Amino acid sequence: MNRSVDKDLSFSVLEDAQEQVKALQLELAQVREELAQAKAQAASGDAFPASLSSAKPKGPFGVELELLGKQVLEKNATPGSTLEEIVSLYLAGIEKLHPKMRCVCMRLQERHLYVVAAPNFPENFIEAIDGIEIGQTVGTCGAAADQQEKVICTDIARDPRWQDLRVKALANGFRASWAFPLIGSGGKMLGTLGIYYDEPKAPAPEEEASLESVSALLQLVLENKLAEIELRQSNERYYYATIATNDAIWDFDIEAKKIKWGIGYERLFGYKVQEYGANLICGRRRYTQMIWAGCQVP
Repeated sequence: MNRSVDKDLSFSVLEDAQEQVKALQLELAQVREELAQAKAQAASGDAFPASLSSAKPKGPFGVELELLGKQVLEKNATPGSTLEEIVSLYLAGIEKLHPKMRCVCMRLQERHLYVVAAPNFPENFIEAIDGIEIGQTVGTCGAAADQQEKVICTDIARDPRWQDLRVKALANGFRASWAFPLIGSGGKMLGTLGIYYDEPKAPAPEEEASLESVSALLQLVLENKLAEIELRQSNERYYYATIATNDAIWDFDIEAKKIKWGIGYERLFGYKVQEYGANLICGRRRYTQMIWAGCQVP
């Protein structure tokens, strides 16, 4: 009875892991398609997401922001580029266009925000905000992530949303802060873009419009890289789950007529995956050979 229960449980774990991998593969494909569209749009002279291109800044500033967006898309498409490198490039470029502005991008994990990049933040302030639990009293990024909407704080010294971090912020010269939520496809909260100034102020209309567009492009990059990370981790979990079950697991792609063999086949039947390959006909031949060899095949 116990062996039967263990076997059912192991298959349940494998099925859950496999479904998670397939869902992440689909999500990653969708995000990559959006990024490809954004890149094509940038090549035609517009690096802003189509939904926000009507609100993009005009004149020389708008042109510079377009060029920066193209650089970010090219960096994202470069093999081996990390999330931190891409986001750092983008935020550093934004700060050059807005000399008094300092930016931070944070990613959300289980109601905690972690710093992805903050090119010109004091180290002690990064340490203070890295890993904060989101809520209405831990600064604008914490509040924006908690309520999943934009938060504008024009005066940190008086705003109740800075209750828990006010002393640290003021000590580092921060006087105003705005935060934009980064929400992916399906409404998934990914993180925040935080904007800081050394004087109390509200964003001008053109500033707010440009930052909304920056947030949209940043959201695509963040979603793409996080999906890649989650897919890699899920594939690893699935791999180790197949090892732990000691069962022969296979996955048949009906359209391609290919079989993906689990590592359990090598242990149970003594054949290397490279020997029988992914082709269905070759797979059947090896399957028959295993039966004639006396293997117990259900």
